[in-house]
Amino acid sequence: MGKNYLVMKLKVRFNSILTTLAFLIVLPQIIQAENEPSMVKVAANNPNFLYVGRVVKEMNKVVFSYPGVTILANFEGDALDLLFNELGIGGNEHTNYLQITIDKGSPIVLALQSDVAVYQIARNLSKGPHSLEIFKRTESSVGTVEFLGIRLSKGFGLVAPPILPNRKMLFIGNSITCGFGNDTIIPGNLNSGFRSKNENNYNAYGAITARALEAQYVAVAYSGRGITKNYDGSSTGLAPTFFHEAIPDREEYAWKHALYVPDVILINLGTNDFSAERQGFGKIDSAAFVGSYLDFIADIKKQYPNATLICAVGCMMSDWYPAGAKHWTRIQNYVQSVAKQRNKMGDTKIHYLKFDPQNPPYGEDWHPSTATHQKMATTLVHFIKQLNIW
Repeated sequence: MGKNYLVMKLKVRFNSILTTLAFLIVLPQIIQAENEPSMVKVAANNPNFLYVGRVVKEMNKVVFSYPGVTILANFEGDALDLLFNELGIGGNEHTNYLQITIDKGSPIVLALQSDVAVYQIARNLSKGPHSLEIFKRTESSVGTVEFLGIRLSKGFGLVAPPILPNRKMLFIGNSITCGFGNDTIIPGNLNSGFRSKNENNYNAYGAITARALEAQYVAVAYSGRGITKNYDGSSTGLAPTFFHEAIPDREEYAWKHALYVPDVILINLGTNDFSAERQGFGKIDSAAFVGSYLDFIADIKKQYPNATLICAVGCMMSDWYPAGAKHWTRIQNYVQSVAKQRNKMGDTKIHYLKFDPQNPPYGEDWHPSTATHQKMATTLVHFIKQLNIW
C-alpha cells in the first residue's frame, strides 16, 4: 500500500478516484461544489450499513474510536462521497486515518480534518453494484470519529449488505495490538515519538490473523494501558475498565457485550505494567499481577462463558533491558501461572501463547514493524488451528 494520504476539502480542487476493474486510478484537478444537486445523502442509520467493532449508534450518526472499526456496505451508482465529523484535534498525533476500499481494489488512505464534512472519494464508476469498506487505522487516543453517512448519485442507493463471516474474534491489548508505528521503518533514533499516520491497525497482527481465518475482527486496545498499571504509572483507564466501554474513558458509553459474542479472545497485556516498573513507578508484585489478571479473565468469562481465551505475551519485552530486571522471564512466568490456575479450576478453554521477541528493523518507538506483525499472525494462526476451535 502506498503512502498517498489524501485530504480532500470542500471548495478546493479534489483528486477523483476512478475505479476500474481491481484498482483505483487517481485523477487530478476535479472540482466538487459544496452542494451537488446530483448527489443524495444516505444517513448512517440506514439498515444496509454493517458495523463491525464497537460503535455507538445515535440519531443520524455512528460514533467510534477503537482501531479496526469497520463499516461495510454495497451501493449502486457512479459516484461516492463520505460524510464524517472528525473529533481529533489534528497534528501529528491526533489526526485520524481511515482506509477506504471500493470493490476490493487498492485502498485509499483518507486523513480526516475537523473542518471538513464531505470527502469526495469516487467519480466515473460503473453503475455497480459496488462494495465499500471503511476501516479505522488509528486508535482511540488519536480521536473519536462520527460517521454521518454517504452521498451517492441521485436515483441510486444502498443494496443488500455483504454477509459477515460466522467466526468472531476479539483482541484485547495495548499499542502492539493497535499497530502503533508499524507502517514505517525507523532507521536511526528509535525514540521517534508517535505519528498517527504511521499507525495501521489493518496490518496489525490481530487483523491479519482474522482475515487469514475468515473471521470477524474487533480490537479493544489502547496504547500505554495495562492490567495493574499504565505506562505512566497511573491506574485509571486500565484494560479491565475499557473492556466494558464502547468509547474508552467515556463511562456514559457503556458497551453491551451481547452485541458481539466472540468465539476466540486474545489478551496481550502486561508490557506497560513492566514499563511502569522500569520507569520507577514501583516493582510489580507477582501475586497482585496474577490476581488482577485472574480477576480480569473471570470478568471476561462472565460476559463470554463459551469463548476460548488465549493469554499471550510479547513481542516487545526482553531480559537484557533493563539489565537484571528479567522482565521477559517474569511476565512469561506470571501469565503462564494465570493460564495454569484457570486450567486447574476446570477451564479447558484458557491457553498460553508466547510471541517471540522482535528483531530489527523496528517501527516507531521500538514498536514492531508490519513484517513483525505478520510473523506474529503466522504464529497465532498456526496456534489457533491446532486448537481445533472451528
